[in-house]
Amino acid sequence: MFFRITAKKYRRAISCRIKAKKRTTYFAAHVVRTQGGIMDRYFTMDDGTKVYAQVEEGDGTPIVLVHGLGLNHDMWRYQIPYLKQRDYYVVAIDLRGVGNSGLSLTGYSYETWASDIGEIIQQLGLHNVMLAGCSIGGAISMYYTSHGVNPPIDRLALISAAGPYMGFRRYFWQMSIDIISSVPRDVAFQQFFAASFLPVSPTALEWPYQWIYDMFASASKEAMIAGLTELRDRDLRQDVAAIRTTTRIFHGIWDQLVPFRVSQEQRDLIIGSIRRPFLWSGHAIFLEEGDKLSSELHDFAR
Repeated sequence: MFFRITAKKYRRAISCRIKAKKRTTYFAAHVVRTQGGIMDRYFTMDDGTKVYAQVEEGDGTPIVLVHGLGLNHDMWRYQIPYLKQRDYYVVAIDLRGVGNSGLSLTGYSYETWASDIGEIIQQLGLHNVMLAGCSIGGAISMYYTSHGVNPPIDRLALISAAGPYMGFRRYFWQMSIDIISSVPRDVAFQQFFAASFLPVSPTALEWPYQWIYDMFASASKEAMIAGLTELRDRDLRQDVAAIRTTTRIFHGIWDQLVPFRVSQEQRDLIIGSIRRPFLWSGHAIFLEEGDKLSSELHDFAR
C-alpha cells in the first residue's frame, strides 16, 4: 500500500514544468590554484590528457568521489564540506571530457575513466581509499573494483549506481543519444536530463535546475554520447559478481532513471554488501537527501 500511494505522489511531482536558461560554459585553464580553502589540481594521464580534481586534504580516510553522467565534481557541493569538517581526505574528480577536465580524441569508456581514477590515486599517494561513484560513476567504480585497477581500494560506495546491467533500458539510452547528437544543449537538457532529476521530497520547493544545467552544459558531447553508449551496451554482471571489496549501496526508492530494483541486483551479486534505501529520493539522492547521504558516507568511511 505504501508503494502505491507514494507512486501517485511521484507521478504528480513529475508533472511540473521544466525551465532551463541557455548558458555558455567554458573549460577552465589547466592551472593549480587555491580559493576559499579549495585546491584545484590537474593530473596528466599517459596520453597527455589533463584530468581535474578538487582536492580537500585531511588526515582521515581518503574518499574519492566520481560524478554521474552529465554532472561534474560540483554535484558533491553538499557532501564535501561535511566530509572536510570531519577531516577526511576528499578528492572529487571531473572525468575526462567533463567539467574542468580536458578533451581527448579517444578514451571515453569505463576502462579509460577507471584508469584515470587509478592514476590520480597513485599520483596523490593515497592508500586505503573509499571509492564512491554516483550513477555512471557507480558503474565506473564497479568496473574499477572488479577489474583490479591499481591501486586497489578498501571500500566501495555505490550511489544511485547505473549497473551492472542497464541494457533493459536500451531504447531510452539510444533515444538520449539521438537527442544529444541532434539538438541544442538546452533543449537536450529539457527533453532528456531534467526529467531524471525531478524532486520527490515534499521539502524540495525550489529545485536548482540552473545549477544542474550548468553542470550538464560543462560535459562535452563526445563524453555524453560515449557514456550513454556504455550504459546501453555494457554488461558487468559477471565482473561485479567477483567483487570482494566491502560495499555499501545507497539508492532512492523512487529513482526513475536507474530503478531501485537495480540496487537489489547489486546487493545480490556483491557478497556481503549492505543496501541503504533512501525513502524520499529519486535519482538525485545527493541533493534530495544530501544530509543523509553525507552522514552515511561518514559512517561508512570511519
